[in-house]
Amino acid sequence: MERMVGRAWRELRDVELELPFRRMTWDEADRRYGSDKPDLRFGLEIQEATEVTRGSEFGVFAKRRHACGFLVVPQAFSRGELAKLEEVAKQWGAKGLAYLVVDEEGEVRSPIAKFLSQAELDAFKADPGSTVLFGAAEPALVSRVLRCAASPPRTRARAHRPPIVGSSSG
Repeated sequence: MERMVGRAWRELRDVELELPFRRMTWDEADRRYGSDKPDLRFGLEIQEATEVTRGSEFGVFAKRRHACGFLVVPQAFSRGELAKLEEVAKQWGAKGLAYLVVDEEGEVRSPIAKFLSQAELDAFKADPGSTVLFGAAEPALVSRVLRCAASPPRTRARAHRPPIVGSSSG
């Protein structure tokens, strides 16, 4: 099947596809991208931060029962954009959405920065003009919230609707 698709692209579009297609397990895709059908074009991969944050002075990160993950988005979000993302995170069951915004000069803006050690800040280092989004909860919730927060707004509204609480199927 892969060879047939590769041949069709080559003959119809003069595009050479890399074969065999990349494969990953469902668990790996969910852990790394928060989706069983990740869009790999943008490189928005969820990174593990549970161990780095265990002794954090930021209480949400320090809780032993939580997993902590983060995602570096190559855009410095405004306060308004962050407020909208936090609302989306809350719709998905998160209590909030922690973040670090790295401005164009490389300075970090965030209400949680004062609670993070230099080692933690170094672990979450991002390029100027980026935002680091955090999730701290059960691993499935962390990946779900970060996936949704990283989606473009029109995609987020259309494809990542939160579950209806209290509904049952069937």
